[in-house]
Amino acid sequence: LAPGFDLTFGARVNAIRNRIEFKENLGPIFEGRTVEATKQWVDPLVGFHWTVPLGKRFQFTLPANIGGFGLSSKIALDVYPNLQFQVGKRVWIAGGWRITYINYEDGYENGRPVPGSEAFRFDVTTTGPAIGMAFRF
Repeated sequence: LAPGFDLTFGARVNAIRNRIEFKENLGPIFEGRTVEATKQWVDPLVGFHWTVPLGKRFQFTLPANIGGFGLSSKIALDVYPNLQFQVGKRVWIAGGWRITYINYEDGYENGRPVPGSEAFRFDVTTTGPAIGMAFRF
């Protein structure tokens, strides 16, 4: 749209796999039992990538997107403000703080599990420091 500001469109594949393995110290009922479950879904996304030069070798970038739109997740957000430093002609390193929020549910109606369904709810915020490296050609 403008120098340093791009619109983004895409999709995020979410895959969650859980595995619980019971050890022998829980008694004969649980001994050797394993329970597994996997849930997958795809969220459509729209967002932007904003870049602000901060001198010759530094830049601030803010990629952000929102998705789900009730088609899969109710809402899915991802924001990653970061500072980048050019270490070579085509190599950059980045550090920042990433925040991801996903609110997805399946098998629920009006906030309650539908009887007989394998109801699944994933309402999670993940946040923390992130580092990365980019190669630009």
